[in-house]
Amino acid sequence: MAARVSVAAIIAAVVVVYHRDLFRSLGVLSRLNAKWFVLAVAAKVASLLAFAFSRRRLLRAGGRPPSPAASAWSSWPWRPC
Repeated sequence: MAARVSVAAIIAAVVVVYHRDLFRSLGVLSRLNAKWFVLAVAAKVASLLAFAFSRRRLLRAGGRPPSPAASAWSSWPWRPC
């Protein structure tokens, strides 16, 4: 609980300190080219999938079968809600 409050306080401080930059960046979003945005998202998805498949392949090569997605969070120090 204390960690969540700390994270919320840090985010609030960043918003207060950098509010001018944040509002200026929102103005730039109005000029966003949808084609480039879709291309960027597709490239990011392809990159993440390539990383995931290479990780699975390395785990198999090391003799450790990849864990199912449901238990993938078990190796993280924290678990999302």
